[in-house]
This record gives sequence, C-alpha cells and structure tokens, in this order.
Amino acid sequence: TGATETVLVIERGAPDGTVVVLAEEGDQEPDLVAGDVEFTVRTAPHPRFRRDADHVTLHHTCHISLLEALVGFERSVEHVDGHEVIVRRDGAAGVTPHGATLVVPGEGMPVHQGSGFGDLVVEFHVQFPVSLSANQRDLLRDALQ
Repeated sequence: TGATETVLVIERGAPDGTVVVLAEEGDQEPDLVAGDVEFTVRTAPHPRFRRDADHVTLHHTCHISLLEALVGFERSVEHVDGHEVIVRRDGAAGVTPHGATLVVPGEGMPVHQGSGFGDLVVEFHVQFPVSLSANQRDLLRDALQ
C-alpha cells in the first residue's frame, strides 16, 4: 500500500466535537467505492484560558495583589494567538473584589462559520499577604478607619 498525504483543514473557531469529513479518502479496493475518513476535533486544555459552552466566550483568571484590588491596576495579558490585551481597573471606579469579572468585547474565540469574535471574560483573584508586621497593621488600621 502506498502512503498518501492529505491536508486536513480545521476551520477557525471549530468547537470541540466538530467532525471533519474527507469524502472517499478511505481505503480503496477494486470494484468498491472508497469510504469516507472522519476526524473528530478534540480541543486540548489551555494552561491560561478556557472556552465557555458557547465555544466563543473565552475565560481567563487574573491574579492581583491586595494593593491592586484597592487602588487599581493595568495588566497586559497575552492572548491565545499571541497578541496583547490590556486589562485595567481604575481605583476611582471602586475596589476590585475577589471573583469580580471584567468583560472585554471581541477578544474571545472566533465565531465558527461566521464572522466576529466572542468576548473575553477576566476573573480577578485577589492574593492576600500571608502576614503583616505590627507596624503594617497599625498603618492599615489608621488608613482604613
């Protein structure tokens, strides 16, 4: 049997479970029509992002310090495709509580068989200090009373 090489095209934004069919590319025998070859797309987990059930909404967890939660911050997040997305929270708009989310429109996954992109949902996880000195506790008490 001779080996052949075939290019498999998976459309951008294809959700997990999408079936790609190569018609009549299966084994061939005399007097028989070659069968189809079917591939099922399985999405590998990403270390920093996950897709929502709608396949276009992308989720990311952003770890911030207690100071950043209280006064605001700006972060650059490297997207799945390598471009940078700026995520910012202005302290004047209020404190960022643990678990708060920010929706960045149009920065999610591409819409499969359509146009446009879903949204990126960033969830903030506030990292608290492990301990404070007596002086730090006094300063915080004075500042927050």
